[in-house]
Amino acid sequence: MVKGSNALKIYVAHGSRATEWVKLFEDFLVEIHNASTMPENHIMTYMELNHPSLDETLLSVKEKGVREVEVIPLFLAAGRHLKRDIPEIISAHQDKTFQVKLLTSMLEDKRLVSRLAQHYAS
Repeated sequence: MVKGSNALKIYVAHGSRATEWVKLFEDFLVEIHNASTMPENHIMTYMELNHPSLDETLLSVKEKGVREVEVIPLFLAAGRHLKRDIPEIISAHQDKTFQVKLLTSMLEDKRLVSRLAQHYAS
């Protein structure tokens, strides 16, 4: 991700029926909002079981005139959702006036892997 990018950031998690699981992601978004100078540019979405969905959110922000979006998957590694489902959803919405960039899974981000390794190695 380009530091300082003005693109709307849409975080996407899997989804769960467990309220404590959902709360972890809501708390994560609060931390992002607290750290950001533009908290309104960060939205949490889910693939299934919870709302808003990624599909609903992309449609909504496109209708509101947003032109640039980064989708940040909150998945450790790239499985079916990240390799197939999310790209299909993005493809259904993206056009010349609405650009969507899908970022990598968490373990494909070398900076994050390094920070996690430092945290767990201590």
